[in-house]
Amino acid sequence: MATKDREHIRRLREEANEIRRKQEAEAKRKRLVTTIGLSTLAVAVVALIVVMVVFGPKWFGPKAATVAGSGNVAVMGSDGKQTEVPISMSEDGVAIMVGKPEAPVTLDYWFDFSCPHCIDYHTVMDPTMKDLIVSGQAKINYRPVNIVAPYGKEAAAALLAVMAHQPELFYSVMDGLLDIPAQEQMNWTANDYAQHLSGLGVTNADIITETANGTYRSKVESNTQVARDAKLKGTPSLAVNGQMQEQLPDAAGLIALVGANGGDVSAVPTPAAAPAA
Repeated sequence: MATKDREHIRRLREEANEIRRKQEAEAKRKRLVTTIGLSTLAVAVVALIVVMVVFGPKWFGPKAATVAGSGNVAVMGSDGKQTEVPISMSEDGVAIMVGKPEAPVTLDYWFDFSCPHCIDYHTVMDPTMKDLIVSGQAKINYRPVNIVAPYGKEAAAALLAVMAHQPELFYSVMDGLLDIPAQEQMNWTANDYAQHLSGLGVTNADIITETANGTYRSKVESNTQVARDAKLKGTPSLAVNGQMQEQLPDAAGLIALVGANGGDVSAVPTPAAAPAA
C-alpha cells in the first residue's frame, strides 16, 4: 500500500512539474513576443521620427503649387537705355519668361545661384541676353534650379517669392543674389535671405514672409526634378528654340545662334571681344 501511495505521489509531482514547465514556457513565450513587439514599435517610432525630420518640411512645410506673378520689367540694354517688356511665369510654373511674346527665338537658360560657373557665365552673357530681349529678337525662359549647394535653393525660392508679388524687381533681385559671395551664403538661412531682400528694393511684406517661411522651396525642388528628368547635364545650360546646346556659346556665338534661328540681329550691338588670357 505504501508503495502504491509513493508511486501515486511521484506521478502527481511529475504531472505538477510538467504543468509548471508548460506554464513557464508559455510565460517565456509571451515575454519574448512582448519584447519583440516593443522593440519593433521602438524601431518604427525611431524610423518615423527620422522620416519626419528628413521629409516633414517637404511634406508639411509651406508649399506653393505655382507662381502666378506677371507684369512688366525694365531691361537695360548695353547702350544704357531701359525698355519695358513683359515678364511672367510659364503655365507649369517652371520658367520665368522675359521678353516680347512675338519674339521669333526662345532661349531657355538653366542656372543655379550656388553654381560658380553660372555666376561667371551670367556676368559675361547678361548684357547680350538683355540686348536680344530689348531688340525683340529673343525672349528668355529663366529656369532657376538647385544642383550644387543647398543655399542655391533658398536663393531661388526668394526669387520666386519676388516673382509672385513684385515681378518688376526680377533683375535687380536676381543680380543682387548672384553678387553675394558664396562663402557668405554658405551659412545663410531663409531668414537671412528675407532680411537681405529689403536692400534689393523689395517692399512687399508677403515676399519677406514667404521667403522666411520657405514657401517656394518645394517649387524649386520640383523644378529641379523636371530639369533632371529632361536630362539636364548641369548648370549653366542653354537651349535655343528647344535645342539644347552641347557647348555654351559666348556672346558673339549666342547672337549668331539667334540669327540662325530666325532672329534679325542686325541691330544687336556686337559684344566686346574677351580679353586675351
